[in-house]
Amino acid sequence: MAVTFALALAVGWQPALAQALPQPVLRLEPGTHWAAVRRIAVNADHTLFATASDDKTVRIWSGADRSLLQT
Repeated sequence: MAVTFALALAVGWQPALAQALPQPVLRLEPGTHWAAVRRIAVNADHTLFATASDDKTVRIWSGADRSLLQT
């Protein structure tokens, strides 16, 4: 079995394995949407609202001071 593994590494199996693994993606957090906002929802007492954007994020905001609470 060790010979099979060594042979697989020698013939190029390792790069194929590396390409199959998910690659990390660096995302900067600007604190606001950087694309068009498509939907806005407000709760019943107007203390929270949510925005959904083309930047593939949903953000929850405070209704009182309009600060970002969660992404």
